[in-house]
Amino acid sequence: MRFISRPLPTVFSFTKNPQLSVDGKVKELGKLITIYEDVWKSTVRYYEKTVDFVVRVTLKASSTLYGRVQF
Repeated sequence: MRFISRPLPTVFSFTKNPQLSVDGKVKELGKLITIYEDVWKSTVRYYEKTVDFVVRVTLKASSTLYGRVQF
């Protein structure tokens, strides 16, 4: 069993595809809240209500972007 010492950040990974390129990092757009959390004994960041995750993609040909998100 794995012990988690604090909340894990959201992580995006994309499957390599020669027909497209992911340009830059995923941007988080929303109202970011930062608080000290006694349970974790550290600062925790989260988004209030909703958040949009945005990344620019350049297509070389018609294609599909596949990936995964961990949170």
